[in-house]
Amino acid sequence: MTVADPNIVASVPTPMGTGAVANQLTGFERFMIMVVIMMSTIVIALDMSIATIALPHMQGGLSATQDQVAWVMTSYLVSMSVMIAYTGWLANRIGRKRLLVAALTIFSTGAMFSGQAATLEEMMLFRVIQGIAAAPVFPLAQAIILDSFPRRQQGQVMALWGLGVMTAPVLGPVVGGWVTGAFDWRWVFYLGVPLGFTAAFMASAFIVDVGQVSRRKFDWIGFSALAMMLAAVQLLLDRGHSQGWFESTEVVIEASVIGLGFYIFATQTATSRNPIFARALFTNANYMIGMVFAFMVGAFMLSGNYVLTVFLQNIQGYPVTEAGMMLAPRAFGTMLGLLVVGLTITRVDPRALIAIGFALISVSAYLVAGINSNIDTIDFAALTLFNGFGAGLIWAPMITLMFATLEPVHRTEASTLVNLIRGYGSGVGISIGAVVLTRSSAIAYAELIETITPYNEVLRMPQAASAWNLESIPSVAALEIEVVKQATTIGVLNTFILVAVAAGLVVPLVLLLRRPAENG
Repeated sequence: MTVADPNIVASVPTPMGTGAVANQLTGFERFMIMVVIMMSTIVIALDMSIATIALPHMQGGLSATQDQVAWVMTSYLVSMSVMIAYTGWLANRIGRKRLLVAALTIFSTGAMFSGQAATLEEMMLFRVIQGIAAAPVFPLAQAIILDSFPRRQQGQVMALWGLGVMTAPVLGPVVGGWVTGAFDWRWVFYLGVPLGFTAAFMASAFIVDVGQVSRRKFDWIGFSALAMMLAAVQLLLDRGHSQGWFESTEVVIEASVIGLGFYIFATQTATSRNPIFARALFTNANYMIGMVFAFMVGAFMLSGNYVLTVFLQNIQGYPVTEAGMMLAPRAFGTMLGLLVVGLTITRVDPRALIAIGFALISVSAYLVAGINSNIDTIDFAALTLFNGFGAGLIWAPMITLMFATLEPVHRTEASTLVNLIRGYGSGVGISIGAVVLTRSSAIAYAELIETITPYNEVLRMPQAASAWNLESIPSVAALEIEVVKQATTIGVLNTFILVAVAAGLVVPLVLLLRRPAENG
């Protein structure tokens, strides 16, 4: 591929040459690099979701409402997504190795303070610090892997790395449920402290830096516009429902900021001598289609955790430890999918794996949308395993196809942008899931409560009358609890209908991907 703009080439580190780093490394060095990358990935990915299942416990400990305590998740995800845009520039300035070590050290310190937070404001501050520090880890890990292994091994190695990227977020509630039940919700943050510091120490010992350090100017205008746009989208989704959407001046302002931010970012990227992301990324069809897939994967994984946690604890009545264990089949399904990819990616068209993965997510979400509040453990486990397996098939083949058609000089920036989109998709997915769940539940509650009258023939039947005596205050209170439970169930099911439709719609996009010629 010919790069027309010389400023793009000059704006990134000059690598040692395609495959040069990989050819100079011994097998042991590659193995240790992979260990460091896996440990770094797992500690960050686990932190993205481990707190989800402990949110009801944090709500009391931090004196927060149900809506406010969700900011513990979204503040982390948004700050991480915004600051990912810094990664390429910082890596150029100080090198990948130093940046990775610094990021892991600051992240671990932030985790320690998050566990000690006494108020919601303190928690959000420390979670923002954690998100900023976590931002470089995924793109750096991805770029280091691609530079450390030859092309023929990259598919299998990316599948192995995907164990951390894809499994840790769905495994988070399992670990978080056990830790919260056995100790306290604060330990979901303390858990990352020794892991993060160990990963930082190992990174300083084994990671090999590549290329020259560039003094490229940072595109502050493009970055500011991007940050402004991403923050406004998240605020609109988080607060739109409570503010009455576009009846609120706040929401109108946020929508205007989104439009202005997008315009400035697009204009700056198209015209700047040193855009925040190389223009070559936006003209590569495989890469741009992969960006859509990355966003959807991020949205499906964490929104699924959030909604299933509500279903298990609020509807099924599981204690936090058991609720976490109920989500274990989803994590196992993801690991199984990644294993299948690792064994077949060299013999099967990666596009087929991606299409099958999204199709399985769509079908499994549709089946989940057909359950009721009395579903048994076996059926629930089967459906969530099915969903996790589909997600596990997508990531490694998607990354392989996205990067196979890019010039090596763009790998750090490309890794930065795809991980920004995936992480941001997680935050947007949680927000949309919360909005659909809340609105659907409210509508269902209003419709159900209208039927609770002494004139309802169903309630006057002998079986119903014995269970729900409308003249007894305790019976009416129990009936209210049941109505809320059923309304919440409807909200959960509507959320999965949305997931089923969204996953099904992206399947045809796989046909637009092209498979590059085998080399390397």
